[in-house]
Amino acid sequence: MSWFTEITIWARSLDQKWKLAQANSQNFSDFAFHEMQNHTFHDHFELQKNIQEILELQTYPEQVNPSSTFGDPPITLYVAEDKSFYLDLYIWVESQTSIHQHNFEGAFTVLQGQSLETEYTFTPTSQVGPSHWGTLTPSKLIHLKPGNVRQVHLRDGLIHRVLHISKPTISLILRTGKANPPITLPQYNYDFGVLASPGFPPGEVVAKMRALNWYLRAGHSPTYKMVEHLIPYADLWFSLAHHPQTKTLLSKLSLIQNQPELSQGLLRQRLFHKLFSALEDEEARILLTAYEYFGSTWTKWVEKNFSLAPEESHQKLIQAIESMTWVDEEVKGTNFLKQLFEPNQKR
Repeated sequence: MSWFTEITIWARSLDQKWKLAQANSQNFSDFAFHEMQNHTFHDHFELQKNIQEILELQTYPEQVNPSSTFGDPPITLYVAEDKSFYLDLYIWVESQTSIHQHNFEGAFTVLQGQSLETEYTFTPTSQVGPSHWGTLTPSKLIHLKPGNVRQVHLRDGLIHRVLHISKPTISLILRTGKANPPITLPQYNYDFGVLASPGFPPGEVVAKMRALNWYLRAGHSPTYKMVEHLIPYADLWFSLAHHPQTKTLLSKLSLIQNQPELSQGLLRQRLFHKLFSALEDEEARILLTAYEYFGSTWTKWVEKNFSLAPEESHQKLIQAIESMTWVDEEVKGTNFLKQLFEPNQKR
């Protein structure tokens, strides 16, 4: 029996099981986790062979969100008869997820490759439109390998980021479909550590940001009036941080929002993602993520999970970063990296 046939039969069997689980007041996150744990789909998964089989199907599976960019690409393998849940396959090559929550429940497993899942808590301190300023606190870093299953909880029941270490990394997610009644509250992204911003902004915000990005790329400097209504949305802050002519405006907005360290947070996140994307070695990506997540205690987590001595971890990460031709003394002196490159650092 082929992998796709096997997984489709399994997914179809969940229709009746889920109805019984609902009758017993079980939530979908627990249900999906239990069902996925009982199978070892990763044992028989072969990416090229399985994708070829899917492409050769006379009737392609119904796609829940064909325009989605979550995955490179995402492929829906099965949709429940009543549309209450579906099964998606995600192929990750370059895409990295932001720190986010979900407006759905379910569970996911790794089929191929490895990932790092970082978990957080968020404490809001003030509100700006539909968003919140606050403090994002790391809580757990988990190394995910083929066969590992993780639950997805609704909204702030899970705030996390999944960084895909291998290229590609393949994951399988069993998740709820459209909520009934529909959930109208925002699904937040937690950007640069201090802003909980709607992950799906309204259309007028998207359109205005597109116009603003053209304006910035053309070398123009926007006024406060142009960006005032975009302040609650993370895309504004990312865009301003990427253009030298907006430095003064960015500083002004940060002070108005009582976020004087916001510029540093933006630069830190930008540099982390640039380094992560440039690293070819999987071990180096793991070391960099641990450093970004834990700060000064990062080598303890590496030693516990990978049996690497602190000095060895430190030297390997330094060598990997220094191998990039664009990393100069100025980059090493940034707030993000200076602790790593400090002489006589205690480890």
